[in-house]
Amino acid sequence: LQREKEIQRKARTRRLIEVGGAVESVLGHPIEKEDIPNLIAFLEQQEKRGNYFSKAMKKIDSF
Repeated sequence: LQREKEIQRKARTRRLIEVGGAVESVLGHPIEKEDIPNLIAFLEQQEKRGNYFSKAMKKIDSF
């Protein structure tokens, strides 16, 4: 059970690092800690207005 949790934790950490890297590559600069609330607010707005981010992710997943 402990080994499985460790594997899941490492997979999550890797995924978070990859997502952060993808965001930084699109923005063209590093994300600073103070930018995170703005990023979260932006994504929440997109979801409230029409699930735009979720819809885009589903389109990408279907390829």
